[in-house]
Amino acid sequence: MKTIYQAISIVLVALFASCNSDETNAPATPGGMTPVRFQAAVDTDDKTRANIDVDGDRFTGTWEEGDAMGVLYSVPGSSAFSEPGRFVYNDNAFAFEGELPTATGEWQYMAFYPHAAVSGNTASIPFGNLRSQKGSEFNCASDALVAEMLGFSNAKQGETDEGEPVKFRLNRLTSILNLSVQGGAGAGDAVRHILLTSENNGQPLSAQSIDFDISTLGADVALNAGARSNVIALGFDPGTAPAADAFEAYFNILPGNYDRLTFDVITEAKQIGTVTVTRDDPERKFAAGMLYRKEAADITFRPAEAPSLNWPDRELNDVHEITVDGNEILTYSAAITIDAPAGIAGLRIEVTSEFLNVMMGITGMDIFNDEAIQSNIGELPFSELELACTTQVQYKKSTVFDITRLLPMILMGSAENSLHVFEVHVTDLAGQETVQPLTFKVPESAPAPAEVVYNNDADLWTNTATLTVSNAALAASVLEYRAVGDEGWQTASLTANEDGTLTATIAPTWTPVQNGAGQTVQAVDSKTGVFAQKEYQYQLLVNETKAAEGTFTPANNSGDAIPVLATDLSCFTTDNTAAAFWGSGNNSMASKLCTFSSPYAYMQANEIIGILAPGNLFTGTFTFVKQGFLGATSYGTVGFGQKYTYTARPTALQLNYKASFGSKICTKYTHENELKEGDHDQASVMVCIINWDARHSVTSGNNGAPTGSWDPESLTGLSDAEKAGLIAYGAAYPDQDAANDTLLTIPLNYYDKDAGIPTGNYTIIISCSSSRYGDYLNGSKNSFYVKDFQWVY
Repeated sequence: MKTIYQAISIVLVALFASCNSDETNAPATPGGMTPVRFQAAVDTDDKTRANIDVDGDRFTGTWEEGDAMGVLYSVPGSSAFSEPGRFVYNDNAFAFEGELPTATGEWQYMAFYPHAAVSGNTASIPFGNLRSQKGSEFNCASDALVAEMLGFSNAKQGETDEGEPVKFRLNRLTSILNLSVQGGAGAGDAVRHILLTSENNGQPLSAQSIDFDISTLGADVALNAGARSNVIALGFDPGTAPAADAFEAYFNILPGNYDRLTFDVITEAKQIGTVTVTRDDPERKFAAGMLYRKEAADITFRPAEAPSLNWPDRELNDVHEITVDGNEILTYSAAITIDAPAGIAGLRIEVTSEFLNVMMGITGMDIFNDEAIQSNIGELPFSELELACTTQVQYKKSTVFDITRLLPMILMGSAENSLHVFEVHVTDLAGQETVQPLTFKVPESAPAPAEVVYNNDADLWTNTATLTVSNAALAASVLEYRAVGDEGWQTASLTANEDGTLTATIAPTWTPVQNGAGQTVQAVDSKTGVFAQKEYQYQLLVNETKAAEGTFTPANNSGDAIPVLATDLSCFTTDNTAAAFWGSGNNSMASKLCTFSSPYAYMQANEIIGILAPGNLFTGTFTFVKQGFLGATSYGTVGFGQKYTYTARPTALQLNYKASFGSKICTKYTHENELKEGDHDQASVMVCIINWDARHSVTSGNNGAPTGSWDPESLTGLSDAEKAGLIAYGAAYPDQDAANDTLLTIPLNYYDKDAGIPTGNYTIIISCSSSRYGDYLNGSKNSFYVKDFQWVY
């Protein structure tokens, strides 16, 4: 619909003329529908809000051929309203024509203009930021009108109860701004566009649509939430642009407050003149149905500045390296301000980038018209890239072209030193174009930082572990490690792998030494390798500079427990023939050789008529044979060895002891190391890690010299199989009185450092005696207390 600003006396004749007899509704058409004609006019009653009065003039109008009005109706027998029917204005009939169902009875009608989509009773009239006029004529494409609901109780389709055509009186929901220019400096130049701007962004002028409830006469009229903008660009139909010194321009806007409005008149000669309207008084609202005229006869025109780009703190024509932080975020802002005093009429970007063009399928972006980039991986919404587009850009005098989030994408697949050009094309409403290339470069990759990863493969029996080193050269690298709490660093061995990584191997250092009996044994440096109950730290030195560091803890790191001493163990009884772990030499003739004195195992020697029976505790079994008169030739046999499961290699055995030594030496059987009167006795603690199929038996008593006596240090008394299965041993011989707990640590000497975890029938021997040479019944009457056996790693 196009309406003309003219005297009301002329318009009323056309709008409110009565219909003659030729304008009655036509007969029903086949299918139950009948052509009908509706009359409609914009209400001009002085008491209505649709009355527009400017200095004695009224803004009225005429309908034009093809104008479409929407009509919702309920047919007789139903209260439900239809979808909006489309009724088109026939200039010859002075009426809107369409079809209604053929029926007589109770009809209701709701009408609005222009015809548009309706959801329920809510109409949505297009209310965008680009509008047009035919010369100085008003264009009602955004002129939302609504009529009061009409109802008739007994009428035919399209008629009143009296048989007259239904007439709608439409009320205007918007305000109309009128810029009226008569005279001034624009003679000889034509208007190209007029740009209306609300300087307060919180007071938008346009949107996707203006929405209102038809049934309430648009009392809830509001801008749709979509595509809101603070600008409206007004153009002219081809061939109708008015002269810059004589024109009328009209803008429908939503009623309300607008603090400051500017009209920028842009001419074909690329001149621009500005008219400002200031209404910052909250009480001065624009009202619905009212036209507000701004007359201007003295507009000053000036050359419209072409669009320009500004990148704060950077030169537009430089080549900018694309650098990102650890979160793949650009390390600088790529937000470029675009200023266009004559309003942005187009904004597109041509992209020259092998990666974006070929791999991503992105050759350009039209952020003026589009909301997303079409790419080979799908649609990339500009909103997700935080890139302003469509109504955030259209016809604005200034916007921000921000590709901060887009640029890191280039690093996904672009070659080092490759160039990527974003050529920005900005056009304004004056028809001026500015082209600005923005060039970006993928920098050479910085060397990847060295990395060290523990391979979670620590073997606590072999005491080895490995770590993988990446991004470091073998010749320049040293990997050091140590147990947390140690002071000095140890050095792992490094080897190169085919994939360019290095393997750092941590292994213990073994040293061959001669023991006291001249046997060669292996001593381990527990500060090297990895052991149970320790956490380790490491550092990688590249060219003597620390490049990486970290810590690791081997899995299953708690070590192995030795069964604790408790009052209910068989070793504190005289029945040790089937001892599960701890046994003793208690027997029916000497039942107190080993007793429990919580928390100790208390070994005390027994002397009867000069014959010594030492106290002992061991891992194994004991069998006693009583014989002879009053047991005079009795003897006992110890089976050394118990089954024990290892998960980690120990380096020592540790325990607490107390001791007191007698002075009288008793001797039953002569031997190489025999103690004689005046000598000082020793207690003994021996530990062996073995892998034996059978126990080693030692028999001692009053029936004869002991048999089976053995020494792990000298290997005497052992069979070849037992020697081969003797993995490690340790021995200590306390010889001083100790009234208080005394810590004893017995280092382990390894005969076979390469032996695997023992899995034989018998894998551990611990033997304690109150006299070192108790097998020979040689020694003094001593007391020896032991407790808290544990491995040292």
